[in-house]
Amino acid sequence: MSARKQGVASGAPTVHISTWGLLLGPNVTVEAAWEYDAADPWTVTFGVLTGRGWVRWCLDRELLAAGMLAPSGVGDVTVSPFPTGVFVTLRGEEQYAELLVYRADELLARSYEVVPLGAERLDWATEELLFALDDA
Repeated sequence: MSARKQGVASGAPTVHISTWGLLLGPNVTVEAAWEYDAADPWTVTFGVLTGRGWVRWCLDRELLAAGMLAPSGVGDVTVSPFPTGVFVTLRGEEQYAELLVYRADELLARSYEVVPLGAERLDWATEELLFALDDA
C-alpha cells in the first residue's frame, strides 16, 4: 500500500512504498519498503524487515534510476534491472545479500512528483550547522 505523508522531523513531503522482496540464495520472501524524503532529495531508503526489526540502507536516487535500466553502482550497493523489479546487491565486510525487490519504479515516479529530477536543493544553513556539530 502506498501513502504520501509529511516527514516527521522536517515537515518535508515523504513517499513510502510497502512491497516485498525475494532474498536470493535461501529464496526467502521478505517484507520490504522504499522511502523517499524531500528533506534529503538525492537519497532513497530501502528497508527489509528482519527478525530483529527493520534494517535500512540509503542509496542515491540516481543510482536506483540508472539501475532500473542497466547494472549500476560500485561498492557496497549495486542495482540491476529485472523485468518485474530490480536486483539490489548489498555488500558488507563479512556479509553479502542479493534481493529481487518490487515497486522501485513506483517509488521513483512518486519521488519525481515531490522533487523533480534536477530540482534538488540543499538547505545550506542546516548543512553548515551539521558540519559545525561534526567538528565539535
